[in-house]
Amino acid sequence: AHYAKALEGERFTIKEEQFNTVTGEVEYRQITFNPMYNADQEVFGLACYAKDITEDTLNLMALEMTKNDLQKIMDSSLDMICVVDENDRIVKISAASESILGYKPEALAGTPLFNYVHPEDKEQTKLTAAKVMAGENLTYVENRYIHKNGSAVPLIWSARWDSKDKLRYGIARDATEKKKSEEA
Repeated sequence: AHYAKALEGERFTIKEEQFNTVTGEVEYRQITFNPMYNADQEVFGLACYAKDITEDTLNLMALEMTKNDLQKIMDSSLDMICVVDENDRIVKISAASESILGYKPEALAGTPLFNYVHPEDKEQTKLTAAKVMAGENLTYVENRYIHKNGSAVPLIWSARWDSKDKLRYGIARDATEKKKSEEA
């Protein structure tokens, strides 16, 4: 079927999976079909090129599996996991953002983190972020964020800076119940 398609003049590439009975392993090839034309621009044959892409394919499959595993961790965490760039923009945030702040992760991604920090806590939070970006790993940092419904949400953070990737990683826990217990 591929040869017939190419003989009609279409140039295309396919990925083929094949079980090698000698090694007992699955192998992958990328096959390119090129119609060959004569002087009258009529197809008279095909040029096919096959390339072994087994290693690349297995690496991509492993990477995809790892990515899926990490996404499961992000999605199942009851705490909010957040990645923020050097300009204080949210790069990625876990699904817990919806239960804690009322926002879906896709609504927060790309927005400035300080848009959600309680106005009374912004200056202290900026100082804390600067400490983290200077290399200080912090735990039990408390501040308040504004929920989508306008209410204040107390959070307890831990954060660290990755100077190579220029990203700040943080994990926040909703401290509402803790604060109620302290007040009681």
